[in-house]
Amino acid sequence: MTRRLAILIIGVVVSVLVLVGGGTLVFANFRARHTTERELRQQAVRVASNISGALDLDTVTDPAVLQRRLRLLKVLRGLLPIDDIAVLTTGPGGRLDPTQVPSTLTIDDLQPDVLARLKPVSGNHGNLVFAAAPTRESNGRLVIVVLTQRANAGLGYSVRYFFLAAAATLLLGLAVALVLGRKLTRRLRDASVATQRIAAGQLATRVPEPRPDAHDELAELARSINGMAEGLQRSKVLEQQFLLSVSHDLRTPLTSIRGYAEAITDGAADPAAAATVIKSESQRLERLVADLLDLAKVQSRSYSFQMVPVNLVEATAAVVSGFVPGAAEHGLSLRFAVAVDGAGGSPVGQAPSPARSAAMVTADPDRLAQVTS
Repeated sequence: MTRRLAILIIGVVVSVLVLVGGGTLVFANFRARHTTERELRQQAVRVASNISGALDLDTVTDPAVLQRRLRLLKVLRGLLPIDDIAVLTTGPGGRLDPTQVPSTLTIDDLQPDVLARLKPVSGNHGNLVFAAAPTRESNGRLVIVVLTQRANAGLGYSVRYFFLAAAATLLLGLAVALVLGRKLTRRLRDASVATQRIAAGQLATRVPEPRPDAHDELAELARSINGMAEGLQRSKVLEQQFLLSVSHDLRTPLTSIRGYAEAITDGAADPAAAATVIKSESQRLERLVADLLDLAKVQSRSYSFQMVPVNLVEATAAVVSGFVPGAAEHGLSLRFAVAVDGAGGSPVGQAPSPARSAAMVTADPDRLAQVTS
């Protein structure tokens, strides 16, 4: 992830530099061409307005002499901020000689029809800017001054500084990406390792707790992982407690059934009374199994209750009866006692007394048996 983040940040930095640098260069060149064209147009007009008087062209009729005088204008190249200067004159019929046009331009660039109306023209070929200004002599000859100059945006040293600044920015972006990437990936690696340990059953694993004032995505992720681990750990404890409780509830009726079955086999118990206890404990066991199936289906955390009138004394005596065979195996004798007006205990299985008949409550007999056992 650190490498991908570094590549992303460097890509963003490069894109910004290209857009900003390229946009600045394009704008600077456009501005330079526009400024150069305006200044060159003004210079061409000034030179054209003074050329006849300066070179006394009105009196020259010999074309060779005219060309020699026009060549004197080349000295202006050292006086004006221009690259080249050319002077064109119209021949017979008022046409321009194509051989006089600078090699970097064409007659169409100079727009002869506009110049014939004594209007200056200007334009550019990329960074090459030109301007042409006409003047008409007294003899009707048209003289056209053409100036050319390379537009300079003045970015020579600025471009170097820009590339140096761009390189420094890229290095800074790379350093920030590496530091930020390592910081982010370290926290993500901690979260990944923690979740793997939790999935392996190490529910005590925790991610380093973030600061209380931290509420970014990674901080919330750490809190969520820790909350999930705590919930799973709590659920495991509850599950163990539930299994222990179920094991106890299932063992009690099974012990009673096994004990009375062995007593019947040995002839040590009344078959009818033993069968009654076995039937009662079987029904209770069936109810417990049904509850477990219901819990497995709906993942419920509670039992259902079937509230009916129950004789509390008889229900307790029935539970005690289930422990009689087991106690006998250990040489113990169980007696079920009801303390009413100082009355003593009575053997298990004795007919209910008036006190027993009065001990009526509303309860679930199977749940009551689970509690008392």
